[in-house]
Amino acid sequence: MTLLRFLAPAVLFLAASAAAPTADPTLAKARALYGRAHDLTCVFEQESLWQGIDETVRSRGTLSLRFPERVRLEYDDPDGDLLVADGHLMWTYVRSLKQAVRTELDSTGYHVGRLLLAFLESSAGVTRLGEEKVGGKAAVSYSIRWVENPFRLVDLRLWMTREDGRIVRFEFEDEQGNHTRYVFSKIRFDGGVPDEQFLFTPPPGTDVVSYSAGGAGRGTE
Repeated sequence: MTLLRFLAPAVLFLAASAAAPTADPTLAKARALYGRAHDLTCVFEQESLWQGIDETVRSRGTLSLRFPERVRLEYDDPDGDLLVADGHLMWTYVRSLKQAVRTELDSTGYHVGRLLLAFLESSAGVTRLGEEKVGGKAAVSYSIRWVENPFRLVDLRLWMTREDGRIVRFEFEDEQGNHTRYVFSKIRFDGGVPDEQFLFTPPPGTDVVSYSAGGAGRGTE
């Protein structure tokens, strides 16, 4: 298992925000639902298709969010892999490689949370695409286009349940043609996510690569 799988989820923070009014009822439900939420947990399934790699990488696990700036993706398959971010730092850890990447987040760094935040805040043009079933429920799909594209993505799409606006599917593609999809289920709001869920200390012997505005560094914990 490589670190490539972690490059896409660099932003899923659904912050509470004063979103612009919208006449679309499903989009309005989503903005109200996520805008008043304090935290969220769910099961996710992830598919990543990377240019130059002739295979789709599939994984699954549990997602925890503390709005607006904390996220944890804990992988069951492959077991033990992890992504943790607190709004300032992001850790990605691959247990099989005994390797961790520590990244200082700036305004251009993206992960599942930040992408969803940008979508719900109407910082770009939102287009309703149509309806289809996701997980057996009727869902409405939308695409997003930025006037200024801070994350350098060419396509971002979300699917929300028509009933209550829950985001159940999420896809994006970057400028290199790499494509990532998430499907969310068993979504629970405001169940309480402990602070320690968003902390990470590399296990002894872990090879740590650090990225910051000043460049990259390497060491062993």
